Amino acid sequence: MQDSSKSLIATSFGHLANDGLLSVFPILYPILLLHAYSFTATSIGVIGGALNLFSIVTSPFIGRRSDVGRNFVRLMIVGVAILSLGVAGFALALGYFHGTDLFLVLILFASLAGFGSSSYHPIGAAVLNEQWGRKNRGRALGINGSIGSVGTLGFPIIAVALIGAFGTSSVVLLSGAGFAIAALIYSLMRRVRFRSVPDASNDASMKSNLDLSQSSTPHSLGHMRESTVPLRIVIPPILALTIYSFIRSIFAQSVNQFLPIYLNSVNHVQYGYVALAASVVPAMGAISQPLVGQLADRYGRRLILAISSIGGFLAILLFIYSSNIFVGEVFLGILGMFQFTAFPLILGLSNEISSKGAKTFSSSIVWGLGVLGGGVVGPIIFGILTEPAFLGSLSSAFLAITFIGLVAVVFVPFIPKPIAVRG
Repeated sequence: MQDSSKSLIATSFGHLANDGLLSVFPILYPILLLHAYSFTATSIGVIGGALNLFSIVTSPFIGRRSDVGRNFVRLMIVGVAILSLGVAGFALALGYFHGTDLFLVLILFASLAGFGSSSYHPIGAAVLNEQWGRKNRGRALGINGSIGSVGTLGFPIIAVALIGAFGTSSVVLLSGAGFAIAALIYSLMRRVRFRSVPDASNDASMKSNLDLSQSSTPHSLGHMRESTVPLRIVIPPILALTIYSFIRSIFAQSVNQFLPIYLNSVNHVQYGYVALAASVVPAMGAISQPLVGQLADRYGRRLILAISSIGGFLAILLFIYSSNIFVGEVFLGILGMFQFTAFPLILGLSNEISSKGAKTFSSSIVWGLGVLGGGVVGPIIFGILTEPAFLGSLSSAFLAITFIGLVAVVFVPFIPKPIAVRG
């Protein structure tokens, strides 16, 4: 099997585990609103924010280290394993802690899971960016993202079935699947070859910039290859994309974290069917992502990015105002077609506009500060908006967060056009 095929299979399984395990958290939130736990939407928003909080710091650090050390496989495996531990601890804590102690322990394990998940997306995109050529890269990213959506689709349904049959502690079995996938990634990727030096080794202007950023003592070309690209070169190309990602993620993560609660509390879907009702979103995302990747290859990622953003916002507005649950499901399906596009579009675009020698680091900033940063702020804002002192309802909070997210489209024209990349 070719290295490119191995990389696609391994990173796709990694995406399956990463997104699947993360999607277990929102499906547990309606349980926390029951009288046995008496959590509020605001406290759940804090837990949802904690899921991404530490990733803001760790994601760029991991990206920087992987650009220099090229240790993609190790970081991906460790990330999946830590995420699995976080999910296991979160599920088990529901049976052993109560009150404030439970709240603090849940924040701890949510943070641990977020820390583990911080490595996958930038590293997975970097692996595919290196192993796949320019003409087929969008398709590979789309297929990978589609498998991630399958995880988001399947894991919550399995979790609800386990909870119904054996209780919340049984969700720990999904963590076992995460460890098994980590072992599979190692088996597939242990002999895949990566370039030993960053792209900066082939760029004369980058060599000059790197030399200026070092001490006045001349450095050999070999030493230059091991140097890291300075932030003053990394940030400008990805600044608008990072801001766009941050604002869009405020919207996207609020919807992801609170949709099960909305379906249960507002649409009165029984808990045993909540995962199934919400599954239409990742199901349509699994179908659409390969197509989105191909369209991005053909028409450009910026254009498809803008279309997907506007489409997602319109879909959630129609869902909020739909009076029939079945009509609402149609609009949720449309949302899924546009919503699950971050991997092939945002990270695909980041790799194309970022500075040579800092591809993974740039993607880590876009994902860490942008996507995950919005993921911290969004659920907290949403939870506060539901309080009686503010908007006072889930429906009004959904509406407000949608218009906040719509602001992201303004930044699309400021994202640089892709620079010439390796074919």
